[in-house]
Amino acid sequence: MDQDSAGKNYDEFLVGCIYRSPESDNLNNERLQNLMRKASQTSSTYELMVGDFKSPNIDWNTWKTEGDSTDGEDYKIVESLRDGYWF
Repeated sequence: MDQDSAGKNYDEFLVGCIYRSPESDNLNNERLQNLMRKASQTSSTYELMVGDFKSPNIDWNTWKTEGDSTDGEDYKIVESLRDGYWF
């Protein structure tokens, strides 16, 4: 919790909406991963990110990807979410 110039306490709330096109290429996926990393590193008290990753190869119940290859783009997205402690 931070204080303003008058000494009043306040919380910072970061809100974002993410849409990933199913036709996203590796460059767009890297940008998405960088965005998620930066959002996780803010000094916000609370963070709310919503959206649609358009990743049909991710089982969102188990957070597993088809084939679970560590080279796959879907795997990298899941790992970025885990690294930022997102759920």
